[in-house]
Amino acid sequence: MSASIMNNRLQPFHVFLFMTVIYAGLIFYFSSLSDLPFLRNHAYFINYLIGVFDEAGLKFMLAPFYLARVYPDKFLHAVVYFGFGILLYLTFANSKYPVLVKYPFLLAIVIGTIYGATDEFHQSFVPGRTMSTGDLLADALGLAASQVFVLLAFIVLNISRRFHHEFLS
Repeated sequence: MSASIMNNRLQPFHVFLFMTVIYAGLIFYFSSLSDLPFLRNHAYFINYLIGVFDEAGLKFMLAPFYLARVYPDKFLHAVVYFGFGILLYLTFANSKYPVLVKYPFLLAIVIGTIYGATDEFHQSFVPGRTMSTGDLLADALGLAASQVFVLLAFIVLNISRRFHHEFLS
């Protein structure tokens, strides 16, 4: 293939950038709603799950999700920004700009937190919504957790490759 054809192909950076922008747009859209209908019955759903696990004698397995039950809003923020952090990392790591490739973990947390702050500011103008430092903290924790996840994934993949190379080759 010629160089001009290769340059016209969709690069991973462009795909991840597109996905990140769409994800950020969805965050903005849902933040602009006064009411999130899919969250109205979250207490019913969580209590139902607790009942199912309790009947099965597995209620102890829900302990890590205690915060999700007590602070469902903060938990949702952390989960949403966890996904955002993964996409930001992939976008920066696949960039053609060396500084972005060199610091994708840090940039994902910083840029994601700045976006979270602007989103909280945006919510202050939405009827029925408020700006919350607790939400911003949950966003930042979700972003940081996503970067820890990515780092652990790299470590596990590296160990797996070494094991495969040393023992299975």
